[in-house]
Amino acid sequence: GFTATQSVIGEATSGTLLYLAPELVRGETPTVQSDVYALGLLLYQLVIGDMRRPLVPGWQREVPDELLQQDIAAATDGNPAHRTGSATELAAGLRRLEERRAELARQRTLEQAAQQAQEVLKRARARRPWLIASIASLALGLLAASLLSLQSHRAYLAAEQQRKRAEAINTFLDDDLLGAADPEGPGAQRDPTVKQLLTRAAQRLDGRFADD
Repeated sequence: GFTATQSVIGEATSGTLLYLAPELVRGETPTVQSDVYALGLLLYQLVIGDMRRPLVPGWQREVPDELLQQDIAAATDGNPAHRTGSATELAAGLRRLEERRAELARQRTLEQAAQQAQEVLKRARARRPWLIASIASLALGLLAASLLSLQSHRAYLAAEQQRKRAEAINTFLDDDLLGAADPEGPGAQRDPTVKQLLTRAAQRLDGRFADD
């Protein structure tokens, strides 16, 4: 009961029902692609270890190898024009299975590296506005700090100038003006007049306040 005989364009043809290609079921003329379909189904049965299993939707779940899925799908395509060209081509692909697996692994590695690079680039682009804002904030902070430092330095210089001025004034009053009235001081005059004290002190103004 596994073999069916039918008439195709005036000729009788027979085949095992399980392995008949869809075009043979429709009564069309057998071709090389019809035999390729049977080989693809045999390959599927060998992979899953069940020679009675038909090829039904969802068969891919039973074939874990991605490349074998591709080979079986190409050999058993419902459209003969889209099937593997010949049994030789199917066999050549199976003989290169390990090589194809290595090529697929390299391709996946490259794709994964490219995807990771894209993700890194995407994250970098997403961070770019924040990075620019951070740099701008840092630049503004440095500018503000520089201005504050400059103002602080100027205030220090002004305070230092005031301090030196106050010291010079005190020295002038103590040494040049009041000290001149000390009768025991160097170059002192006995009983000097106020005018003499002022005149003597005035002579030292340029020396005491040369930069002010």
